This record gives sequence, structure tokens and C-alpha cells, in this order.
Amino acid sequence: MGSPRGGLWTWTGGPHQLKSSSRWTREGSLTGVRVGLNYRQDNTEFFQGITRDVKLVAASPLAPWQKLTAIRAHILSRAEFLCRNSHIQKRDVADLDKTLISTGKRILNLPTRANVNLVHLSCNKGGATLPHFRALLDVYSISHAFRLLASDDHLTSDVAFAGLQSAVRKKILRDPTPSECTEFLNGNKAGDFARESGDSSTQWSRARQAADRLSKYIKFSWTYNEELGCFHLNIYRSPNPVCVVPSTAGMVARLLRDDLESYYIRQLSGLVDQGKTVEVFSQHPASNHFIQAGDFTRFCDWNFIHRARLGCLQLNATMRFSKRNPKCRKCGYVR
Repeated sequence: MGSPRGGLWTWTGGPHQLKSSSRWTREGSLTGVRVGLNYRQDNTEFFQGITRDVKLVAASPLAPWQKLTAIRAHILSRAEFLCRNSHIQKRDVADLDKTLISTGKRILNLPTRANVNLVHLSCNKGGATLPHFRALLDVYSISHAFRLLASDDHLTSDVAFAGLQSAVRKKILRDPTPSECTEFLNGNKAGDFARESGDSSTQWSRARQAADRLSKYIKFSWTYNEELGCFHLNIYRSPNPVCVVPSTAGMVARLLRDDLESYYIRQLSGLVDQGKTVEVFSQHPASNHFIQAGDFTRFCDWNFIHRARLGCLQLNATMRFSKRNPKCRKCGYVR
């Protein structure tokens, strides 16, 4: 990409002045991911810009399905790239998550009481494919940790395993075994693992905390294969569980995201008033052919279909927690 020349770093596109500091910080301006010895990263301004762009697209005169495509392809792709390749704190994406939920409901013409899970589902499942970034950060933390330990480069995997052992050693105050390392990553809080280490945040402590949070939605566990000398990730999917080995480490994020989406569908289908149809329209992409490009869909159809699927139409017959009024809202006719 280039070479350092004095105070400049020469990229292919031209010289860019480095930000000098006492902590030897170098920032890659082409990718947007900050790298170097500076651990503390403030991404507040970046995600504020993403939130602002989402609001601008939502207020544009585009068709509803065009707004969703523009947000996903041109705005959120930048945010997901940074989340995959950098350490993002959850408070940085809190406002973005709130904006995506409110924007998604407004584009789908859903009322505020509508369940947010439909916003997070993929288009093939009938949703808007607007991710929940706080859950996505946990998925990427586990994926990044597994890819480090399963790297084809032996130097990278050895350094990663040594860093994991160091984090576990500070937790249990002795040299850990590989099985104890897996218990640490699985979020075990019994026995020696109940002790507070008091250390600063590391990649492995973040993976441990992410596993603890995701265990409420997804069933998975870290294991260590003594014969092969490598880590595996068991994802207990229904009906067929999956064991991720080092050769398929690149599939971890996708598998966890798929299981997270299955949890959203199960939670939505468990609602008495809004989950009556989700198991039907989420089974086949043909039921949701209109969401990505608006094919064969009028604006009046778009404004009706999402409310109807969740049972949120503004009709007397769909009132949830009060005595039903069978009269027509216009003429007062009683059927």
C-alpha cells in the first residue's frame, strides 16, 4: 500500500499526513478502521454520521423498498465493516439501534406498538434486514476470537492461544489447561472463575462476555479437541447441530446470525396478538418477493401487508386488551 517517509505514509492514492501522538497511533484512512498501539478508540462521531445518513434516506422521496435497499447497501455496510474489524463499544451504537428501529417501523408503516423483531429479520423472512448492532457486536466478538485461534498461520494461532492463556491465568491464578480455557470462553462463573480478575478488557474477556449475553438467545459452546489440538465451536441448532472446525472458521458469524434470526422468529411467533402468521410467511422467500425491489406491489399494498401480518390493522376487530366493539367505525353497523 505504501511506505513511511518521514512524517508521511504514502498510499497508492497519494500522501496522507499521519496523526502523531505519544502512543504511536496510525490510522488507516482508506478503510476507516483504526489500527496501531492506541487501544482506546472513539467511534462516536462515525456512528453519529451513520445515524444522520439513515435519517436523511428515510426522509427522502424514495419508495419504501428503495429506502431499505439504500440504507442496507450504502450506509449500514460501512458500519458492519467497522464492527467486524475493530473494537466497538456498545454505547457507540445505542442511538443507531434506536434510529434503525423507529425508521424501520416507519418505512414498513408499522405502529409503535409493533414488535421490533420484524425489523431485524432478513428480507427472505419478511423483515427489513436492519440489524440489531448490539447483538451483532457480540457475534463478531466470538467470530473474531475463533478465527484467531483457528488461523492457518501457526504464529497467529500460537500468539492468540498464549493471549487466551494469559487472560485465563489472571482469572484463576494458575496456569490453565485448554479445557479451562474453553470454560472461560463459555462464561463459566463457578469455582475459580467466580473470582474478579480486575484486568483491563481484552479480546478474550470480550468474547467471554459476548458468549454470556448470546447464551440467552443461542445455544452454543466452545470445546477443545485433545487429539487434533484445536478449538471447536458447537452450535446446537434444531434439528441438526453444527460443529465448526478451524477449516470452516469463516462461517461462524453467518451461523450465529442465522440462529439469532431463528430466535427472533420464535419470539415473535410466541406473541398471542402479533405472532399468528410469522411462521408461515417466513418459511419461503416467495412469500416476501416484494420487499427487496417492490415487484408487483402498489404503495397501498405495502402500507397494508406488514400491519396485516402482525395483526396491527386499525380495526375494531383487532383491539387487543379491551372489550371488542363490533360496530363499523364509519356507519355504526353491527354485523
